[in-house]
Amino acid sequence: MTIRLILLMALAGCEMRSPVVSSAGNRPTSSEPVPTIAASPIPNLVLVPTIRVAVGQNIWLESVQTPEMALIKSLSDSLNTLGSSLVPGSAPAASLPHQPVVSWQNRTRGIERRVVLELEVVLTRGFLEHLISRSEAGKDHESLLSRPFDAEILHAALLGAGLQPGKPAKFINEKRELDYKPATGETIRIYLEYENAQGKLVTVPAQSWVIQGKDNKPMQGDWVYAGSFNGQSETAEGKIYKYFAANDGRVVCLTNFASALLDLPFESADADPNGDSLGYKANTPVIPERGTKVRALFEAVPKGK
Repeated sequence: MTIRLILLMALAGCEMRSPVVSSAGNRPTSSEPVPTIAASPIPNLVLVPTIRVAVGQNIWLESVQTPEMALIKSLSDSLNTLGSSLVPGSAPAASLPHQPVVSWQNRTRGIERRVVLELEVVLTRGFLEHLISRSEAGKDHESLLSRPFDAEILHAALLGAGLQPGKPAKFINEKRELDYKPATGETIRIYLEYENAQGKLVTVPAQSWVIQGKDNKPMQGDWVYAGSFNGQSETAEGKIYKYFAANDGRVVCLTNFASALLDLPFESADADPNGDSLGYKANTPVIPERGTKVRALFEAVPKGK
């Protein structure tokens, strides 16, 4: 047993020194070249050992581990795999995907926890209402990224990462008059991670895929964690049911919505191709082709930034 432990520790140490290649996306199969996006100047990126736990379909909660804890977890997982009675453990729910107990990820220095949402590109050109929607809501025609997931579970994961929600935008006051109040909540920075045509893992700020509708200028500013809301309604047969409002597809919005989970903290109306409203549209030249797998990384903004 002593020899086996030594071998396992050596293997775990080798694994920790070798960055794990992300499965964030399948390489596009189209013969057309995909624009190569240079690595964005994201400050304070460091390669650190992490543990990532599936909390729902396509939703992960990731936390940083110390090198010592990462080694212990790798060894523990190896012993469980061998069926050793030294390290009792329980398997995760069969319905959720598996990750290595420990993997190495590029992280913003000082951010201990973040949420990872697995998506795919569903739109590469045109005007937008959302950066991210959920495919069950039927809004892929006005969203850059989408996939099946439950927005309420994403909400829970963001809470689990220590992020603080505020309140969604309001459009009408108590007197039933038009009176816009922007969404509030903790500022969240979103990065998009995917594998380009050359097989290189690319990480870019989410804003780089979005431009203003009327002047093609880059999008500015981060999103705030508005938090959406829980409500209830009644069917035509009189049956009462409860719902989480952001499951209507308003997950990460570019147009203000009262049901938004994440919204912009300033007024942003629907884009009007024939008018002069702000609105946003896809920054087509830098977006990989439709179907490209993308990981959206949700992080708190480092203090003082």
